[in-house]
Order: sequence, then C-alpha cells, then structure tokens
Amino acid sequence: QVITITAMNVLTYTLGILIIGGWSEWKKGVIIILKLPILYALFLALIIRGLNVDMPDALMTPLKWVSDGMAPIALITLGAQLGNSGLSLRHPKQLWITVGARLLMCPLLAWLLIHAMGFNGLLARVLFVSSAFPTAVATVLFGIEYDKEPAFAADVVFITTLLSAISVTGAISLSAVLF
Repeated sequence: QVITITAMNVLTYTLGILIIGGWSEWKKGVIIILKLPILYALFLALIIRGLNVDMPDALMTPLKWVSDGMAPIALITLGAQLGNSGLSLRHPKQLWITVGARLLMCPLLAWLLIHAMGFNGLLARVLFVSSAFPTAVATVLFGIEYDKEPAFAADVVFITTLLSAISVTGAISLSAVLF
C-alpha cells in the first residue's frame, strides 16, 4: 500500500499539476512541478531509506508532528472551502460522472490491473479495497492553489467521502469473493 500511495502521490504532483494547469500550458506546469518540495523530499527519503541511514530523534520528532498534522490541516481546509461555498452542486452532471468514475470505475480498473499483473491473496484484496476509497482532500487543495473549481473539488471530496461507506464496504465484501 505504501508503494501504491507513493506512486499515486508522484502522479498527483506531476501529471496532476499538468492536467489542472491545462495541456496548453505544459511548460508552465513543468516549472511548477520542479518548484514543488514534495518531489525532492520523496527522492531524498528514498535515498536515505536506500542507504539505511538512521535519522536522529531531534529531526524525526518534528517531522512526525508535521506528518501527523497533515490530515487535520487538509480536513480543516476542506471544511473551510465547504463553509465558504457550501455544497454548491453547480455542475451536477459532471459531479455525478466524477463520483461514479471514482467509486465505480476505479475498482473495476483496479480489478483489471490486479488480474493483468497476476496479483492474488491479501495483496490483491488490499489493492482492490483501496481503489474504492474517496477522492483525496488534496484535490481541494489543488483547486484552491491553482484556482481551478475549488467548490467543485470540495463537492466531489465530500460526496465521495459520504458514499465511500458503501463503496469500501462493498469492495471489502467483493474482494473476499474475487481474491
């Protein structure tokens, strides 16, 4: 799951930036990507991990605090966006297509990829269940940062989070049958 999340974050902070900026502005997107500290931090972490370097507690403790605070800050930002714009539902057709793609098409795509790669057992089940998770709060943060439909992004995150109680439960049950 860590490998999956890492790959998703790299794609989000590279391809996601290019998509949200529009393909016509790809040069500007590449410059933005090269300025993002998260990619440099990821590569540094991989090097440190690969060299098996033990980091001092004086450095790890504050990093752990920052890490632990990420989810609450992201959720506060989502709450602030929803508080600012409310549940807008301005583009209902696009909203439900996006929600359906995230909660229905992603597990189908995951099932196809899991079979194509020959995964089975617990690994296959974990990957399949994680494909039914709601849209990440980072979507709202990108919408706010790049002024690209933050209200729509907040709607998608909110609705997929509500419906994920059904999608994740269904994926758990289905994974026991499929794998």
